[in-house]
Amino acid sequence: MELLITFLFSLSWMMVAWIVYIFIKRAMIVDLAWTFCVFFISLLYFMLGVSSASLYIGFIASIIWAVKLVTLLTIRIFKHKSDGRYTKLDELWKDSLERNYFVFFIFQAIGAWIFMIPFYFISRFSNWGIIEYFATVITMVGLLGNILSDYQLQSFIFHRKDAAKICEKGLWYYSRHPNYFFEFVYWLGISLFALSSPYGFIALISPLSLLLTLLFFTGIPAAEKQALLSKGESYRLYQEKVSSFIPWFRKK
Repeated sequence: MELLITFLFSLSWMMVAWIVYIFIKRAMIVDLAWTFCVFFISLLYFMLGVSSASLYIGFIASIIWAVKLVTLLTIRIFKHKSDGRYTKLDELWKDSLERNYFVFFIFQAIGAWIFMIPFYFISRFSNWGIIEYFATVITMVGLLGNILSDYQLQSFIFHRKDAAKICEKGLWYYSRHPNYFFEFVYWLGISLFALSSPYGFIALISPLSLLLTLLFFTGIPAAEKQALLSKGESYRLYQEKVSSFIPWFRKK
């Protein structure tokens, strides 16, 4: 029943977001709507599930994650009139823009629902053991690393005088995309809470799908392409020296 409720909610929420898009014509709101959708799904599982330490930890972590992401996305939406990703989609879909974005928003709804599968298993089974201790540590490391890397990047952007400069401070000295890496670590930690539940291994679909997206689709490839266009040779040299995903020592 919980799966059906959260699925219907996800579809309804993103359909409302699409209607909002129709009026304001800014596709960037899909990211903000998706973040709220993910959070509210976690809230529904929290309200409908079996009370447990795992569920409380997961839900508190989701609150912190959502607040951080909503803050960043809100700043981005108000600061930038457009996003390169959606500008390209606007050009590609110009003949049937609203219809194609409707399908896009629906896919985002399905994605959010699949993404939150770990919370379903966490909400159905109450247990605490070595796996849950390990999951707590991984979740906290991922959450803190993600917050720190985003803070370091935003601080760099705020203080820089040359837009062509590259952030190489803090975690960005060891990885070209530490925010993506720790995002994956966070969701891996959340999914580990589900392993004690019957068939809980299915929850691993969440971090694995995120990893594939970051490594091969709209994550690192898109960000790297844009960085090369805007920063040129300096970013190519940065690519040669610094790990693309996992923080690691620089190449000489």
